[in-house]
Amino acid sequence: MQAIVGDDPKLYRVCQAMFGCGLPGVLEMTSPVKDLETAKKAVKDAGYKGEKVVMLDSTDYSFISSGAKIAADLMTKLGMNVELQPMDFPTLLQRRASKEPVERGGWSMFSTVNDLLSLQNPGINFYVRGWVGGYSNEEINKLTEQWLAAANPSELQKISEQIQKVSFDDVPFIPLGQWQSRSAYRKNLTGVVAASTPVFWGVKRA
Repeated sequence: MQAIVGDDPKLYRVCQAMFGCGLPGVLEMTSPVKDLETAKKAVKDAGYKGEKVVMLDSTDYSFISSGAKIAADLMTKLGMNVELQPMDFPTLLQRRASKEPVERGGWSMFSTVNDLLSLQNPGINFYVRGWVGGYSNEEINKLTEQWLAAANPSELQKISEQIQKVSFDDVPFIPLGQWQSRSAYRKNLTGVVAASTPVFWGVKRA
């Protein structure tokens, strides 16, 4: 997170949840492994045998590229055979549509970001259902349908926690953290809306 936004702790937090940390009902269900040797053993015990891992690196977005480079470095330290492939973002968008093996132009991972509100619950969080690469988990799909049909808050919470547990077992994506960027505007502007991306409706000169 520091590589993305710098050393100000007010601008980021580590988040070990499949949904947005800090939002109602979202629980962190794991903690990061800080012991490198323990993590190396876990990779080996999982059955990894040196297969090539292709990490796509979108170099024209510094905050995405930082995540890709650090992830590739960490996986290399864990004993994985990582190839970091730099490219611009439009090329990454084309490449990520491929379902080919890495030997034929496919990919293993890429770093990305999204708006926090897009991750707030199972109804709209498409990351847990797999939106690229052909990932699909039937149990998560069924649980999401149950969540959408749930009748009360306690049922919603229970199903959401079940989805998180399944996701941490099957790992459609790896949550790293949350960050916010600074913004600035002229003093003579009014009606500026606080949002994750610039919105211009309602903005006027005072």
